[in-house]
Amino acid sequence: RSLVFSHLASSLRGLWTIRAYKAEQSFQELFDAYQDLHSEAWFLLLTTSRWLAVYLDVICAVFVTVVAFVSLILADVERVMEYLDLEKEAPWEYKDRPPPPWTNEGRIYFHTVNFRHTLDGPLVLKNLSAVIESRKKVQLKETIEGLPGKMDTDLAETGSNLSVGQRQLVCLARVILKKNQILIIDKATSNVDPRTEELIKKTIHEKFAQCIVVTITHRLSTVIDSDMI
Repeated sequence: RSLVFSHLASSLRGLWTIRAYKAEQSFQELFDAYQDLHSEAWFLLLTTSRWLAVYLDVICAVFVTVVAFVSLILADVERVMEYLDLEKEAPWEYKDRPPPPWTNEGRIYFHTVNFRHTLDGPLVLKNLSAVIESRKKVQLKETIEGLPGKMDTDLAETGSNLSVGQRQLVCLARVILKKNQILIIDKATSNVDPRTEELIKKTIHEKFAQCIVVTITHRLSTVIDSDMI
């Protein structure tokens, strides 16, 4: 650029002399040569800058990808190690199971039982001592009729193809078929309408009249007919 500017300045200062010697053409050609040289250098600078920018973008993208991949691998390894350190759960089924029926009549003993929902939560049961004797205290037709295959409907894993209320009714039906001596119900009517709730309570009262039924619920109406509250 300095060559172009210096040539232009000298041409303007010696304009009368250039015209006197009729050297306009030679000065014009020299100006074009300087301009071409300047354009070549400027174009080289622009292309080099763009190439460097693209190169740096590629390097940054590769670096970020590698860092993310390594972080993902380390996170997976950390999670695997965390799972390896977990205490093993009890087996799904015990080998030494009591023969059916395992008892002629059910009976539950509580001796100074303390219970809290969380490790640092308040006690909801304090020094509970009680004995629940035996015989203390689900129409499903409409639910089955509403299923696509009725009695032949395939149940997905965890009952995901049923509503929460339908799952509760199916669980009650399974308990009725197993004929256990002790039944523990945790919020069995929390996801059903009042009519179905009354039907469930009536069915439990009739079908489990010879069993111990322990009911856990937030609704007083669910346990109003119980022998102990």
